Formats: sequence, structure tokens, C-alpha cells
Amino acid sequence: MLLSRPEWSRQELLMLLGQEQPGVPVATLVSRLHTLKIKGVLHSVGRGCYTSLAPRPTFAPVLDSGTTRLLRQAQLALPTGAALCFSDTAWLNEFHNGPMLPSYRLLETSKVHLPALYEALLTHSRLVFLNPDSAAVLTYVHRHERAVVLRPLISEAPLTRTGSASTSPIEKLLVDTLAHRDLYLDYQVSLPGIFAQARQCYALNESRLRRYANRRDLWAEVQHLLQPET
Repeated sequence: MLLSRPEWSRQELLMLLGQEQPGVPVATLVSRLHTLKIKGVLHSVGRGCYTSLAPRPTFAPVLDSGTTRLLRQAQLALPTGAALCFSDTAWLNEFHNGPMLPSYRLLETSKVHLPALYEALLTHSRLVFLNPDSAAVLTYVHRHERAVVLRPLISEAPLTRTGSASTSPIEKLLVDTLAHRDLYLDYQVSLPGIFAQARQCYALNESRLRRYANRRDLWAEVQHLLQPET
């Protein structure tokens, strides 16, 4: 029953279980579905979506020493409890078939904290850019590999922990390739393959992905990129 496809919706599974046991109450079928999850026969891969495949690992990027120092300075510049999210375009090289591409770093926090963060990070590097528009990114940021771009953090953006820092989970990273096309310019032609590879290699929470993509008004584009190539 579970081997012909990689993923099933909850409703599809209940229909299949019902075909195997005609006349069984829906509550009993739901209970059996729950039992299959407990036994490890089924794994949840998002809201109302299941797979019989072994669960994929969670995306967990490694922060180098330079990034760790940068984040330590950034955290000291912000009030206690202020949200701060770090992303690195280099993380996409794992999903990109081709040579290593130039990389840039993105730090996001509340708009009100950006000026103080900018001043603090200038002591770390002169290659820090405060909320540049797309033209400035293409004109200046792309001249300096490992430059740091500071931009406002969208409310309700998903965050994850990497050591003591907040970083972008894979769902945010994928959506940000579209939300910050200027910063991820070199990856744009490869996005279908990048989305497919990321989904194949790591656990992808589609509910989280959908929520954040909707916040950025990008869900239609994300859906298109998630469609398997024919």
C-alpha cells in the first residue's frame, strides 16, 4: 500500500485503509493511521502529509569562526531578546550543480535596530551594507565576496538555532532566494534544481514553507519550483 509513492495526504491514506477494511468507522481508521506513525511505518512530512520513507535529516549549516565572531558582535549590539537571523548564500552551494559561486551574508533584525547593528559591525568589517536596494546590491555588494547585507526581518519569519545563533531554516532559505533575488542572483537559473535537491536531501516542513512564502507573497512561485520536472 505504501511503497508506490513517496508521499501521501491524510485523506488518501484513510481512503486506502478504508478500501482494505470496508465498513470500518472513520475513527478506527484514524486510530490505525496513528498506530502506523507510532510504529515508524509512516512519518509526517508536513501538515496532513505522510511518507513511508525514512525521515530526512534537518538542515543544519556549519558556522565558520569568522561568522561566529560576526554574530557575537551583532548580538552585543542588540537589546536582549531582539530577533536576529543569519543566512549565507554559500549554503546553497550544497544544492547547486556547478562551481562554487561567490557568497554573501545576510543579517536580518527589526528595522528599528538596523542603524545600531550597522555601526557595531563596521568595526568587524567595512564591507557592511545597510538595507541596500537591489541596484546597490548589484553595483556594490557583488564586488565584494563575503560582504554583509543588513535588512529588516519580516514579522513571523521562521527561525532555527545553530549553536547560539538564530539562522534561516531551509524553508526560509528557499523562499529568500526569491525574496532577495539580488543577493541570490547567481543561483536564479538553477532554482528548480536547487529546490528539488533541497527537498530530496532534507526534511522540508511544507506548512512552514507555505506560511513564510505567503508572508512574502511568493507562494505561487514556490509552488511552481516545487513541481517535479517533466
